[in-house]
Amino acid sequence: MNTPTQTKSPPASILLVCDCLDTLNLVLGRCAAGLLVLMVAIQSAIIVFRAAFGLGSLATQDAVLYMHAALIMLCLAYTWKEDGHVRVDVFYHRFSPLTQTWINTVGNILFLLPFAAFIFASSWDYALESWRNQEGSGDAGGLDKVYWLKALLPLAGGLLCIQGISDTLRKLITLTYREH
Repeated sequence: MNTPTQTKSPPASILLVCDCLDTLNLVLGRCAAGLLVLMVAIQSAIIVFRAAFGLGSLATQDAVLYMHAALIMLCLAYTWKEDGHVRVDVFYHRFSPLTQTWINTVGNILFLLPFAAFIFASSWDYALESWRNQEGSGDAGGLDKVYWLKALLPLAGGLLCIQGISDTLRKLITLTYREH
């Protein structure tokens, strides 16, 4: 007897993990993007106060620098999730969706995940040492929480790594459970 062909569906638990990882980076990315407005407002105030009143503050300039760094570090994974990264597209757009999925999967495994792991691993001790020493600004009047800034490096690598894992899992599911 022939049994009807059953359609395989991806494991819900893997999709749930991917959704959780995506949501984490989505929330962090959107919150970090809010820093942009604050950063522009503070930078504008710095310019106005310097030009109009001859006043300046190293701490406010450091605050803009810290926000800029936080914006970049916290939005790396978000940008990847939203497919907003730079892609050198010479032939890619001409390929079929299946070929594009294969390219993205192999690229994630060979390049993105090792790069994200490298960022995390190579910056961990650097950030930890800064945190242990409660490193502050080397400039008088600068912000003293440099260790918070340095902690963003392994955090960015970790977030990018988990986003890469989520993206790779989704692409593998697409390749595995596609209709033939």
